[in-house]
Amino acid sequence: MTSFHEALYVDISRKLEVDIDAAHDIDNVQCILSTPEKFYVLSNKKEQKLGYYLIAMDINDPGDSHQYLINWTNKLDIASSDMYHMVEHQHGERKESLVVSYKSVGINTFNVFVFDLAT
Repeated sequence: MTSFHEALYVDISRKLEVDIDAAHDIDNVQCILSTPEKFYVLSNKKEQKLGYYLIAMDINDPGDSHQYLINWTNKLDIASSDMYHMVEHQHGERKESLVVSYKSVGINTFNVFVFDLAT
């Protein structure tokens, strides 16, 4: 299981440092993924409550600009999490998706979500 103690965004050219977990009041960060436009952070706690929290943040402004793709409060820990940015080319169109997977500890289920990033 990969778990991060802190999630920091540092932009040396602008002399900017953002403590992502403090800015969004999240903890137990399980997985982080970046694309050219966004950061995606999967966390197991928000405001000290267990759950599944997937946040999409603008890569140039992760402290203020964000959107929750998953915001489910429950009483389950997660483990074995992973994220993958998938780009498909179908019929001359580009389609971007985010694949998120994790194991729910205690009920032994493995969950896989595919998010269409255009919608």
